[in-house]
Amino acid sequence: MLVAILVQCPVGCKKEAPKEKRPLAPNFTLPSVDGKTITLSKLRGKVVLLDFWATWCAPCRTAIPHLNDLYKAYRTRGLEIIGVSLDTGSQERVKRFAVSMGVQYPIIMADDNVLKDYRIAPIPTTFLIDRNGHISNKWVGFSQSLMIKISAETERLLSQESS
Repeated sequence: MLVAILVQCPVGCKKEAPKEKRPLAPNFTLPSVDGKTITLSKLRGKVVLLDFWATWCAPCRTAIPHLNDLYKAYRTRGLEIIGVSLDTGSQERVKRFAVSMGVQYPIIMADDNVLKDYRIAPIPTTFLIDRNGHISNKWVGFSQSLMIKISAETERLLSQESS
């Protein structure tokens, strides 16, 4: 004989899976190559893609047109792309390079703290940060298939509201 035991739950009782705890993106305030200053925490409410790159990095240069396309497609929906240059030396040289490549998004110059906080080793390294300032994903390298994943994750985050 099978006996069923029912446990009643008060109205509104609903067991949910615990939310995944994602790290808050380390804040920074850094100069852009166009003379402005960018503070990451001031971009809360937007989805932010941080692209760590350098002028001498071939895969980084290959990614730029794809990032420009992503920026054009999603900027009006709340995407901000920030190129974080790891080049040392002249900020003016990085600016000339960005202009020659037609970069549409802001470029900032990395400092040692940002490199340490984001644990940057190989480049390009890309971080996608949600509207609440949490790191959603990190990718190393560049390929067409990776760009498809970045686009899909960007679309997903843009469709979510900030909390």
